[in-house]
Amino acid sequence: MSYVSNVAVWLYLVASTLGEMLVFFRFPGNATFIGVIGFLATANAVITMVVSMKLKDEPKAMQYFILIPLILVAVLLLAMIFDYPIPS
Repeated sequence: MSYVSNVAVWLYLVASTLGEMLVFFRFPGNATFIGVIGFLATANAVITMVVSMKLKDEPKAMQYFILIPLILVAVLLLAMIFDYPIPS
C-alpha cells in the first residue's frame, strides 16, 4: 500500500471515531443512534482488518472466510442490544 493510502485510511478511522464520539455525547441513550455507533464501529473494524491483514490482496474466498467471525460477533451484539431493556 502506498503512503497516501495509509494516510487516507488513518484519516478515515480518526474521522469515524470522532463521529462516534459526537453521536454518543450528542444523543445519549437513543436506540437509533446506538445502532449508528455500532455500524461505525463495525466499519472501523472491517477497514482495520482489511488494511492491517492485507486482505485486499487475498482471493475473494479468503476475504469472505475471514469476515465470518465478524458477522457472528455482530449477530451476538445485536442479540444483546435487543435483549437489553430500553427505559421509557
